Formats: sequence, structure tokens, C-alpha cells
Amino acid sequence: MYAGFYGLTHSPFGMPRDSRQIFLAPTHREALSAIIYGALERKPFTVVLGEVGLGKTTVLNAALAGLAEQGARILRYWNPLAGADGLVRLIGGEAGLADAPALGVADMERACRALAGVIVPGGRAVLVVDDAQSLAREPLELLRLMSDLPFGEASLQVVLVGQPEFGQALQTHALRSLRQRVALQHVIEALPPREARDYLRYRIELAGGSLPGVMTRWAVAAIVRRARGIPRRLNTLADTALIAGYAAGRRRVTARLVRQAAAVPAGGLHPQPQAYSLRWL
Repeated sequence: MYAGFYGLTHSPFGMPRDSRQIFLAPTHREALSAIIYGALERKPFTVVLGEVGLGKTTVLNAALAGLAEQGARILRYWNPLAGADGLVRLIGGEAGLADAPALGVADMERACRALAGVIVPGGRAVLVVDDAQSLAREPLELLRLMSDLPFGEASLQVVLVGQPEFGQALQTHALRSLRQRVALQHVIEALPPREARDYLRYRIELAGGSLPGVMTRWAVAAIVRRARGIPRRLNTLADTALIAGYAAGRRRVTARLVRQAAAVPAGGLHPQPQAYSLRWL
């Protein structure tokens, strides 16, 4: 909407158009490496933790795209609230079992054997659970049992991605058996100020612009300070500030516009420049 006003090819702070173009700070690069290494080296469980908005799912998608290119079969357990039966149905469906919609926990071994039968010899399947903090104990126990099943020449790796409370749950006595099978664990951290500025610069440059040409240094500092190193907040603040500048007819975003943008509720600004000109001036 506002991209042409700033001389950009597209809005810079939406979802990356290509997973290969995501910004990888050191903390994200380590998470990406952990997922890929865990799968390629046949580690039973890899865990990635991080607060809301730090880019866990973005990193996960990039890692899975790379693994898929190397021939891994990706199974995504989209609904952690579906329980253990839902997990077995997912595996049965991936294995091509005709009765997959009716499968339950009692069919777990049959579903896993069927999956092993459709994976090429020496190949691997990667079972991914995002929002793992929503998993109940039963599907977690089922995942542990599955990791003990023989897959012949194939292998099954499990990647669990969740918020910090999932890491806390793994430390409990009830999940000690699962915890012992976690070969790799990484916690994604908030970006320090320098990396947050690099993030903003990278996203603007991907859209064909330059950070100094679009935002004043004081605007960048205001966004970085308010976002506290969380990429999702960086995206929201920067995007809303650009919309505010567009509505106000300002070719460079200022700190004042950032402050105004920060006061707008999420999703609350859909400008038509004429309609919003008085609001932002």
C-alpha cells in the first residue's frame, strides 16, 4: 500500500517472501543449525524454546524447507490440542493407511511401521510440533514411545518448538524419560540493540530501500527501544510508523511518528492518506 511512496518494491515488514531471505541473528542461526543437525544426525528429539514473537516459527519453516530439499519427509502436527489420537491419525495418514481417520493410540505401532515402510531406505521423517507448550502429557508420552520403535533403515526425528514454559515442563519428574532423549536444545533470545537495527536495515534493503533514506536515526532508536529486541514488535512498530508517515505525507519516518504509531492498537490503522492526514499532522 505505502511501498511506492517510499520508493520500495514491497512492504518490508510483512512475512518474508522467501524463507531463504529471513534475517538470521546469531540466536536464530543457532536454532536453525540445531534443527537441521538434529534431523541429519538422527537425534531423537530437538527442542527450540523462545518467548512469543522471537521468530521460532520463522526459523522452523526455514529449517524444514532445507530438510525437505534434502529429501526428508516432513510431518507437521498442526493442532497440539488434538491429543494422542490426533498424532496417530497424522502418522497413519502420512503412511497412506486407508483407515487413518479412525486410528487411535492402540494403533500407534501399526501406524509407525506403515510410515517406516513408505520412507526410502536410509531416509528420514521429521515430526514437528509447534506450540509444544500446548501438548498434554499423553501425546508427549506417545512421542517418547515412538522414539523407541524400530524404523529399520529409516529414521524418525522429533522437533518440539515452544514457549519457555515448555522447557519448564520438561524439567518435571513426570517428563524425565522424555527429557533424557532430548539431544539438542536451544533457547532463542531477544535481539540486542545492534542486531535489532541490523534487522530493520536488512528488511528495508530487501524491499529496495535504505534505512537512513526511510527513517531518521532517532526513529530507528525509538523503534529499537520500544520493541525490546522482539522481531514481531519490530515489524509491527516499523510497519505502523511507515503507514503513519505515508498518511502524513512524510518521506522519512521520525521519532514523533514512531511514538504516534506505538499508541495505535494492533491492527487499528488502515489509512487512506486524506482521511488520516489531520490525525497524524
